[in-house]
Amino acid sequence: MGGNPAWRRATDVLIVAYLLAHGVIALACDVQSILPDFAPGLHARYAALGLVDVVQRWGREQGDFLVLTNPPWFKALIWGELIYQVPSCFVLGAAWARRRPGVWLPALVYAVHVLSTMAPIFFELCADARPTRTCLAVYAVWVALPLVILARCVAAGPTGARLFLRAADDRGRGAQPLGQAKPKVR
Repeated sequence: MGGNPAWRRATDVLIVAYLLAHGVIALACDVQSILPDFAPGLHARYAALGLVDVVQRWGREQGDFLVLTNPPWFKALIWGELIYQVPSCFVLGAAWARRRPGVWLPALVYAVHVLSTMAPIFFELCADARPTRTCLAVYAVWVALPLVILARCVAAGPTGARLFLRAADDRGRGAQPLGQAKPKVR
């Protein structure tokens, strides 16, 4: 992730945007794989809003047979995503944006969880001829960004103390939340 402060700041912005997007996309799209089984009324509301059509069109046009067929193992992974990953996305996104050092361990666990769930999904998609390159590229985001988060957390050391540190921070000025300028020291 480099010692370049501008690079680290850009990476932080990307991570926050990814986390928030993951939470929203999971609630708008991924949940549709399990709604018919446990909340048909809510699934009907999604259909009325046109969200079901969007996911079905994506599945047909991009060859994403998993969202069209919803095999039981895929539904189990979606449950894990909704129970653990979605709440984590919003909490971690806010904590990462505020550059809270305590985000280190939950972010590490989140990244490993996402990568663990993406392994069978990505394998299944790559082993089939139906998914388009666009489909694979979209799913690859859910591998690439958790890898970036994991790399940042591992590089932060065994306690996560260096997660948001830069050279200037080592002199005691501390990390600032995203969007806030560091006070000028004279």
